[in-house]
Amino acid sequence: MFERARRFIEKFSNYTMRDVVRGLDRSKSRVYYARPQRYYVVNQYADTVVLDTETTGLDNDAEIVQIGAVYLRNGVVVGEYDQLVKPKVYKPIVARISGFSETDLMYQPDIRQVLPGFIASINGLVIVGHNIGFDINQLNNEARRMGHPLVNPRAVVDTLELSRYIFPTVRSHTLQATMHMVGIYEEEEHTALSDARYTLECWRRLTAIPRPYTYTTEQMRRAQETAEALKNKHEDSLRLARKAAYKASYLADSDLTPRNSKPDGFCIETMDCGVDILGEQHHQEVLAPYGYGAWLWVFVVPGEIPTGKYAGEKTYMVYLDGVEIGYLSHIQMIKHANQVPDSGAVMLAHIANTKADRDKGKFNLKLEMPDPVV
Repeated sequence: MFERARRFIEKFSNYTMRDVVRGLDRSKSRVYYARPQRYYVVNQYADTVVLDTETTGLDNDAEIVQIGAVYLRNGVVVGEYDQLVKPKVYKPIVARISGFSETDLMYQPDIRQVLPGFIASINGLVIVGHNIGFDINQLNNEARRMGHPLVNPRAVVDTLELSRYIFPTVRSHTLQATMHMVGIYEEEEHTALSDARYTLECWRRLTAIPRPYTYTTEQMRRAQETAEALKNKHEDSLRLARKAAYKASYLADSDLTPRNSKPDGFCIETMDCGVDILGEQHHQEVLAPYGYGAWLWVFVVPGEIPTGKYAGEKTYMVYLDGVEIGYLSHIQMIKHANQVPDSGAVMLAHIANTKADRDKGKFNLKLEMPDPVV
């Protein structure tokens, strides 16, 4: 039956079945705007939908910024839906939780283009979700604001309540905690389709457990250790991804060709980590001719901090065109210890190009170091 639906859709439209149930084709970076008629065929053949939403907050005024859903028939996945939504008011919490910037959402369809078709696709189905009452409430809040009929499921299954029943001695029943309890050792991504997929797998595993299970203290301790390790790994990955994205945007319009002659010697050519140099305020006349945004070759050699609280402590001295231009702070030296050989190294540096520096007429030099060791 599902195969007949697929052939029907692909014969009489320009969409494949995958396109019909997905709002965002990430591989093509192309948004397929939601059209209600594109969901009716899916609704006829699916009997269950597992869904999740991402929002700008937790109160009734929060707006939906992403909807993800997995459609099933007789337990078999028959389609997926993934759509970003442009909110009326963007809130920074969205970036902190889901990683979507204001730019990511700027050119997406608004909720009026998305909601009618999506609600049509899930009405009459069994709706499954983790803390699903929240998601249905958010969908209904958006529906009320636009005068649209509310969600009308055949039945509702909450995997949060199911987890509480199956694991009565465990205190936390978040999606992440539930995943670990049923043996899914992945990090929750806080994106709608991904969380819907994880919820589906949790539902399948929870319903396969015949009776409530009591975790021992030792089992809970090991599970917590595993959770912490995965959380730290995920946060490190996010930090590096965000840093790479920021660096790419910062360098996008820059001329990276160094404007001075390259010194002789061992070379460490990297753009991993821009580190502020101390002391360059005394050598503005050396930096000014190159101008803001200039990339330069410098020579870096181990030395000692010349003044202040940490005078005499180890540092890296930075030379530009043979002139000692500055040095690393005590804190930065701890982070980048042993990255430069005793004989010194040729490295890249650049003069920051910020509005604050331009307004003050100040030139700040940043040394490009490898990523910190601590």
